[in-house]
Amino acid sequence: MDTRLRIVSILAGIVAACGLFPDVGPLIGDAGALDAQGEDVVQNEAGGDGGVVSCSATAPFGTPKLLSELDTADENGVPHLTHDELTIYFERSPSGDASAVGGGAGGLDLFTATRTSPTGTFGVATALALDTAAGEWDPTVTDDDLSLYFASDRDGGLGQRDLYLATRTSVVGAFAAPTNVAALNTPYDECCAYVMPDGLTLYYAREPQGADWQMFRATRTPTTSFSEDTSGIFDAINTSSVEQTPTVTLDELTVYYGSDRNGGKGEVDIWRATRASRSVPFGDPVNVSELNTAGYDYPGWISDDGCRLYFMSDVSGTTQIFVASKN
Repeated sequence: MDTRLRIVSILAGIVAACGLFPDVGPLIGDAGALDAQGEDVVQNEAGGDGGVVSCSATAPFGTPKLLSELDTADENGVPHLTHDELTIYFERSPSGDASAVGGGAGGLDLFTATRTSPTGTFGVATALALDTAAGEWDPTVTDDDLSLYFASDRDGGLGQRDLYLATRTSVVGAFAAPTNVAALNTPYDECCAYVMPDGLTLYYAREPQGADWQMFRATRTPTTSFSEDTSGIFDAINTSSVEQTPTVTLDELTVYYGSDRNGGKGEVDIWRATRASRSVPFGDPVNVSELNTAGYDYPGWISDDGCRLYFMSDVSGTTQIFVASKN
């Protein structure tokens, strides 16, 4: 069972392609430079500021900071940002006995907010026009903020929750009606999309028949639909436990994710796994213990330099959005 859907009943809230792909250019790939500490530094032109992963994957995070300006009586779920860190997208769900969030269309809805500086305060969050009376989860955008992927259990899908894509022609315009990412959806649940900046790689989770949630990766070209990666990159991670919300560094060599596997501190913890190059699988995961609580903790987005992780936690009894930085 989806652990994030259990939180709906526990907290009365959430913790839980059809030719519309923009050609925004290729990723550069695996550069082999080393920084002064001997860590990989990968150059990548897809990132907002040149795309240099400069923080070590194993460096600890400091004390998390609550994004209090986004805290409301409703539950605030897994965050994703644009690569300049000026726009945030997240899901908001009703708390208590409410049937809908304030300003939303019903059930779980997608919200966005902006700020003028990566260290500044976000303004008032507004609901996206994509929302329906059904549930919408996990909004994630490409580097140009023109393509948005999310999950929904709205009518017309292939299964329970499906992955959808909505596009627009300008960052000041509204997203058009979404299309079902049929190449990746099944009769079962899909969620937790995490799109790489160029829009050519998508990480996500699925709850296959007879199994708990597992993570997947898919790729495409600028002119083709997604194709699921069958190379087994998550073989050391996917278990009989919940494995969700893949959150991947710009070089694709580190993944943070949420899992209820043994060895954690709470109901669901944030875990991390690394690999030496994109051509090999991720290794065994380790618990990101400095961020985890006795409750539910899910990562959402990692900055282009790999130094700041935005995540969701219910440490205070309601789900809230935090950011933590590496020292």
